[in-house]
Amino acid sequence: LRTMEGPNHSRRRPLASPACTPNAAERLRPFMREVVNGLVDKFAATGKCELVEDLCEPYPIPIICELLGAPKEDWKLFSNWATDIFRIFNGDFDNDQHLIVKASQELTAYVLALIAQRRADPKDDLLSDFIAAEETGDRMSNAELCMMTQAVLLAGPRTTRTHIACSMA
Repeated sequence: LRTMEGPNHSRRRPLASPACTPNAAERLRPFMREVVNGLVDKFAATGKCELVEDLCEPYPIPIICELLGAPKEDWKLFSNWATDIFRIFNGDFDNDQHLIVKASQELTAYVLALIAQRRADPKDDLLSDFIAAEETGDRMSNAELCMMTQAVLLAGPRTTRTHIACSMA
């Protein structure tokens, strides 16, 4: 797959942008509150928590998966795939390569199946928005949809965790 820089980025940006507006994200606000309240409820009575472990770590995956329309029962899969794929940064590629490759292949297969489902039966989610997006007759291919979805799944949780933790610090 080609990179997301230069002309490739310029072509995809108008296709993806309408699905990534503040108004599009607004539909998730009640769910975001529900998730964060559920996490805080677990430690509110004691008045103590390990912020990263108890709030920052578990919060983003349900939100990202809900955003993309992944079923709740599959959320743990995404968390595990992201953990294994990010082993690429552990400095032990020789030992981690099989886990990285396996997780990447499983995630790709899952996302392609989800794309096929959304093409057949669109929902009120980001993936359906990406599929429906059209700019002057241009649409994203399955490979592009897969790449965009994986980027959201992998980058979204990491940045959210980091921002919550840094905001508290």
